[in-house]
Amino acid sequence: KNKVIKIWSAGCSTGEEAYSIAIIIKEISHLLSDFNIEIIGTDISLKALEIAKKAKYSGKSISTIPKEYLKYFLKKNNSLILKDEIKEMVKFFQFNLINEPFPLYQFYGQDIIFCRNVFIYFQPSSIKRVARNFFLSLNEGGYLILSPTESLWGLNEDFTLTKYDDVFLYKKEEKIPPKIREKIPEIEKIAEESEEIKPYLLKMKMILWQTWKEPWQWKCCHKSGMK
Repeated sequence: KNKVIKIWSAGCSTGEEAYSIAIIIKEISHLLSDFNIEIIGTDISLKALEIAKKAKYSGKSISTIPKEYLKYFLKKNNSLILKDEIKEMVKFFQFNLINEPFPLYQFYGQDIIFCRNVFIYFQPSSIKRVARNFFLSLNEGGYLILSPTESLWGLNEDFTLTKYDDVFLYKKEEKIPPKIREKIPEIEKIAEESEEIKPYLLKMKMILWQTWKEPWQWKCCHKSGMK
């Protein structure tokens, strides 16, 4: 298995969303036998993350679980505890989405980012910045999924709004010119050979991408000897 699907639950709170994703992945695992699945959940609240890691839920959190998914839980008194086979599919850690500078090397390469019911708490300026970071973190063809009440209208021009059934998704569609694209495999090849310099080479890759967005930087790169 050398193919990877990366999924990020941003603002995951107590983990219900991230684990729901894991259960669905488990249910269709026969269709994904050629892939390794990496699911991460991040949140600013350490208290929420501790609950997520314990994966013990009760009350409202378990009232809407489909019956066919109950096989992934163990019942204890009035609570349900997720089985290890699901818990082990998700890695949780603390992260503040609006902190800068954004550690792109840590999140780059995502295929799907879920960020539901998070932007409603942000100022427009923060939404712009976080949406931009999400865009840079996604692979080409990747998706950002918000809640039905949230929108990037007037806040971001990078994403392409697409519709799947009755759901609106934000898709990353980049059309990088050949002169820029042909340099990217060279950088990735070097990065594979050295874990230590991977973050720095990733920054160089993003500089190449930026030169397409802002042509004046391309001229600066040539002057500095980067061809």
